[in-house]
Amino acid sequence: MEEFVIWIEERIERRSTSTSHVDDVDSAMKENTELALYQLLEQFYLPYGSVWDIFYQLLGCGKVSSRWLPSNPSTIIVQDNSRMLYSGSYGWYSSAKSAIILMYSKSEAITVKEASFSWASDSDCVLKDIDLHVPVGKLIAVVGPVGSGKSSLLSALLGELYKRSGSVDLKGSIAYVPQVTWVLNRSLKSNILLVKHMAEEKYNKIVDLCCLRTDLEILPAGDETEIGEKGVNLSGGQKLRVNLAQAVYQDKDVYLLDDPLSAVDVHVRKSLFSDVIGNNGLLKKKTRILVTHDTTILPDVDLIVSMKDGKIDEMGSYNELLDKKGSFASFVEEHSTQKTTEESEVENEILSISRLNSRDSAKSELGDQLLLNAEKCADDEVEEKYRLTDDERMEIGGVRRFIYLNYVKKMGISLFVGSSIGFIAFVSFEAGGNIWLSKWSSDAAKNATSNSSQTIWRLSIYGTFGLAQ
Repeated sequence: MEEFVIWIEERIERRSTSTSHVDDVDSAMKENTELALYQLLEQFYLPYGSVWDIFYQLLGCGKVSSRWLPSNPSTIIVQDNSRMLYSGSYGWYSSAKSAIILMYSKSEAITVKEASFSWASDSDCVLKDIDLHVPVGKLIAVVGPVGSGKSSLLSALLGELYKRSGSVDLKGSIAYVPQVTWVLNRSLKSNILLVKHMAEEKYNKIVDLCCLRTDLEILPAGDETEIGEKGVNLSGGQKLRVNLAQAVYQDKDVYLLDDPLSAVDVHVRKSLFSDVIGNNGLLKKKTRILVTHDTTILPDVDLIVSMKDGKIDEMGSYNELLDKKGSFASFVEEHSTQKTTEESEVENEILSISRLNSRDSAKSELGDQLLLNAEKCADDEVEEKYRLTDDERMEIGGVRRFIYLNYVKKMGISLFVGSSIGFIAFVSFEAGGNIWLSKWSSDAAKNATSNSSQTIWRLSIYGTFGLAQ
């Protein structure tokens, strides 16, 4: 490499002196050979141009990090095996607007004191003056009208909101069941287990209590059925129950449940609450904060938090809040018709099931034969039905025209035309510069004479081609 660079320097020195020595003029073939050798250097010096781009990206990352990392954390998670500090006060350095005071209490899993939260440091507060004390192993229901701040409260406990003032203390690990379900593109069993090892007895119990057993019997490959991207082959209720089973299987200390009962049927809702979420369910020893609009389960919770306009308006037991005749009483009254409607839905479902049973008992022999034939065909296709992805295959030959058309459609006509014109222009100017240099060398070889004005003119044309690239 060093010898090549020395050779290039000698050629440059020779070219610089060729204007004063006419006899030392290279032929067009030699000039083009030198040009090709010069272009080989591009692979060495072009990567250095991207250094500035990387440098500016690092500066941008530094600005983002300096904005978010020094900010006050909204939550402090104290694990059971951590050191316990009593009556300790700790503060950030002076740039922090407020200090978090950690007052650890064994009897409380969550403690929020005079805290206000916003989505950004310079935006308005979505939660104001929040005071909340959640004892270990209790079930707390958060209710209120739409937009009152129920889901924002859970986001604040998760640390997703910017804490403007106050303190937030949490004990133990957290499991979160969001209102918008989250499903991996894997098998149903893998979605429930995540990184946990398979425990057969525990797994089957959770599947049964989360009302997933019937779904597994319907799915072509049971719990090995592949779940599509974003759970496309599952209903909203099925995805929610998978998320709930996933959270229960992880066996955490605190469960934040963002309205998981809203996307399921009435009888499933009652079963999930009594067998899983409620005080007699699988999570009875866990700390649970449940956002809900279902007033029928509120008498069975330990504490009710009524939200209004981003604040805790009322807090207490079911009977206490009804006696106050405040916002909670109004909320219950607005949803009083829900229970009657749900009972009617259950009665209709029972009636529909009884009618189906009557029809099944009156099936004809022809109908039975058709059913057996259909089941046989389904068994032959079951292995392929539950698969959502195809095996990759390799084709030999030219690329088909429709593939290019799909690329153009995905890019957009304007972007495709613009990039094509730019590429053609780049290649044209590059070729034009080479042709012009070749013509310049050929003329110099033929005439063997040149003046300064002609050289400057030719050099200007060649430089224009270079700048245009």
